[in-house]
Amino acid sequence: SFPTRRSSDLRYKNPVILTTTDGVGTKILVAKTLNRFDTLGIDLVAMCVNDLAVCGAFPEIFLDYIACGTLDETVLKEVMKGIIRGCETAECTLSGGETAEMPDLYKTQDFDLAGFAVGIGEKHRLLPKKDAVSPGNIIFGLPSSGIHSNGLSLARKVIPMEEPDLFEQLLVPTRIYVRELKVLFTSRAVLAAAHITGGGLEGNLARVLPNHVIPKFTYSWPVPEIFQEIQRRGPVLE
Repeated sequence: SFPTRRSSDLRYKNPVILTTTDGVGTKILVAKTLNRFDTLGIDLVAMCVNDLAVCGAFPEIFLDYIACGTLDETVLKEVMKGIIRGCETAECTLSGGETAEMPDLYKTQDFDLAGFAVGIGEKHRLLPKKDAVSPGNIIFGLPSSGIHSNGLSLARKVIPMEEPDLFEQLLVPTRIYVRELKVLFTSRAVLAAAHITGGGLEGNLARVLPNHVIPKFTYSWPVPEIFQEIQRRGPVLE
């Protein structure tokens, strides 16, 4: 069932429900290497609710699915702590979930995570508004907290465990942008928004722009150390 109707929901005249689902990928392997699982749940929530927020729909409920070989209550509790913190940050309700033990499919210590979120948006305010986007519009960016939950396959290969200060940065949780976007969207000046994940800046932003508009970036902002190290050790082209 949906959460109890809030007075703030009265602002929706023509509400539209959007749904999303995602996981955390091989970031689980980083967590297993460091034996630290309390941030994975934040990533799980973030990857779903950020996808909703850039559409102009903000999360109402979140559900999780945890599949494993053998249930480890210690690990499960840590993962759930992160999920709860993520839902609090995203201002949504953790309404349920499922945990499945499948020893024939997963090894004893193996597990995987999936998340599902439902959000509501005002129909005429949903993004992107491609027809309104035109050359000369300004692109603004909100900084990340690190490499988030994408790109870990490369990062794990080039950042060695023997350098713990760097390797631990791979576990910094994905930033949840819901609160910031709620404030930005009140201006009604935002025409399109993109959650920058596996496709990078150009790939993700291009999906919300009309074909005749090509994004241009200055790349003049401060780059976190972890990105510079991955680029140097990759090697990754500029």
